[in-house]
Amino acid sequence: EEAEHVLGEWTDNPATGMHEKECEICGYVEAEAHDYDEWTDNHETGKCERECTVCGHVEQSDHMYGEYVDNHESGKHERACIECGHKEESEHVFSGWQSIDSDKEHKKSCTLCEHEEAAEHTFGKWSETDNDTHERECEDCGYIMTEDHEFDSAVNIGNGQHKLTCS
Repeated sequence: EEAEHVLGEWTDNPATGMHEKECEICGYVEAEAHDYDEWTDNHETGKCERECTVCGHVEQSDHMYGEYVDNHESGKHERACIECGHKEESEHVFSGWQSIDSDKEHKKSCTLCEHEEAAEHTFGKWSETDNDTHERECEDCGYIMTEDHEFDSAVNIGNGQHKLTCS
C-alpha cells in the first residue's frame, strides 16, 4: 500500500551544498538549494555571511571590495564591500610630486583614489646658466624655474670694464 513520506526537519548537507529532509520510514531524501537572506558583515570573523532561511546553514565569504573613493571628512580613502557594505579605510598612497606647469606649485596624487594635494615648490639656490639667465630646481618635483638676469648694480673691475651684479 502507498503512503505519504514522513519527512523530518530540513538539515544542511555540506557534501551537496544543499539542504535536505529525509523520510523517517523509507529513507527517501528531498533536497533543495539553500534560500539565503542578505549578506551581512560579521565583525568577529571579518567576513561576509548569509544564512539559509530554511535550514540555518551559514555561508561565509571574504569581503569583495569596490573601488577606493576619497573620504574628504577623514582625510583618508575608503572602499566598501559590494556584498555586505563593510567599509575599509586607509591612508592615501601617494605618487611622487609632479609639476603642474607653475612657478608656484606642484601636486601629488593618491594612486588608489582621486585625492590630490598641492604644495608650493621647494626651490634650491639659483645657478647661472648663461650670461642672460639663471635657474633653480624644485627639490621635490624637479621643476626648473628660469629667469632673466636683473642687473641692479655695476662694479668697476679695471681695464675699462665693469661687472654687473644680478639681484
